[in-house]
Amino acid sequence: MGDNMKTIIVSGFLGSGKTTFINHILGFNKNTLVLENEFGDVSIDSMLIKNDDIIEINSGCICCGLKSDFKEIIHKIDKDQFEYIIIEPTGIAKLTDILEVLKDEENLQIQKCVTIVDSDSYICFHEDFGEFFNDQIKNADIIYITNIENLEEEKIEEVKKSIEQFNKTAIIHTEDFRNMNPDDIVAEFENKKEHKCCCHGHGHKCCGKHHHDHHDHPHEDSKFKTNVQKNLKFASKEDLEKFLDSKSIVRAKGNVEIADKKVFVSKTLSGLEISDAISDSEDFVIIEVNNE
Repeated sequence: MGDNMKTIIVSGFLGSGKTTFINHILGFNKNTLVLENEFGDVSIDSMLIKNDDIIEINSGCICCGLKSDFKEIIHKIDKDQFEYIIIEPTGIAKLTDILEVLKDEENLQIQKCVTIVDSDSYICFHEDFGEFFNDQIKNADIIYITNIENLEEEKIEEVKKSIEQFNKTAIIHTEDFRNMNPDDIVAEFENKKEHKCCCHGHGHKCCGKHHHDHHDHPHEDSKFKTNVQKNLKFASKEDLEKFLDSKSIVRAKGNVEIADKKVFVSKTLSGLEISDAISDSEDFVIIEVNNE
C-alpha cells in the first residue's frame, strides 16, 4: 500500500452531516479504515457508518485527553492493509488541534481536510461557538454547505460569502453532496495539492518525524455535557418533542420507542428526524450546553 496512509479528515459541528458524508463516499477504495471519535461514552455514529473496518475512540477528544490513545491506535494500524484512513473527529473539536496532533505522524499523509457546515445553524453557531466553529472552517481545504434544500439561492450565497471571510482558498460546494457523484468528490481528494497546515501560523505540512509530546490547553468540550438515556419510551412524537424541547440541547441521537415501535431519532438545531431503528441499541445520547 505504500509507506504513508492517505488521510482524509472530515470535520464539522454537531449534527452537520459528517457521518452522512462519509457514508456517501465510502466504497471508493476497499482498503479504507474509518476512525470515529465521539465526545460521549457511547458511539452512535459508529453504528451508522457503513464500513467493515472502523475504530471507535470515545469519551473525549483525540486532540486532548485521548491524544495518547489516538497515537497508539495510529501506530498499530497495519499500513499494508489500509491505503486510506478517514478520520471523523468529534463535532466540538478544533481542527487546528487535530492537525497539530497528526503533524508528527510519519505514517500519515494528510490529503484533505473536509468541513461540513449546516446552513440552518451556521449563524447561531458562528456567533455562539465561534472560536472553534470558525476554526473548523479556517483550516478546511474543501467545504460542503448542507441543509440547503429549503433555502433560497440568495441565502445560500450569504452563507458562502460569510464562510469566505474566514477561508479564501477552500473549495466551497453549495450543491447537496448527496446529489453529487462520489467519484467526483473523491477526485478532489486525489489532486496533487497536499493539505498545508496553518497550525499556529507556521504553514508546515502535517507530517514529520514522530515524537511524544503533551500539550495542555483549555478545550471547548468544557462548554458541553453528555447525558446518555436508556430505554426511552414515548406515547407519541409530540411527547418526544416535548422531552427534547430545551434551548440547551444542541444534539440528540439514538434509538427510542414511540408508540411501542423502536425508531432512530436524530435532533439538531435544524429539526427532528425519525427513521427506522439502527441495531438493537437502547442508548439515546443528548449533548447540551454546559451552563454550570
